[in-house]
Amino acid sequence: MAFYVGQKIVCVDNKPHPRYGPNPLKIGTEYTFIGYAPTDRDGTPGLFIAEHLSGAQRAGNSYGWRVSRFEPAVERKTDTGMAILKKLLVPQKEKV
Repeated sequence: MAFYVGQKIVCVDNKPHPRYGPNPLKIGTEYTFIGYAPTDRDGTPGLFIAEHLSGAQRAGNSYGWRVSRFEPAVERKTDTGMAILKKLLVPQKEKV
């Protein structure tokens, strides 16, 4: 799965890592993707998020979070439409 810098992604897996301990990620929480890590220990791609450094990063390595822990966030484009509908519900004062 490919992400782009600045994209909002959602955590779908926050199991603790046996080497780095408790995981600060929260399932369903949005994070900001900021780049790919060169690789994870087993050769799978890793990624960096703005809100949390991975345990490996804190230990001085360049390993990121597993890509499989995240999915793209669903962007909702209905906010503008809802604002227009709400304006229609407010009675307008007419000049007489």
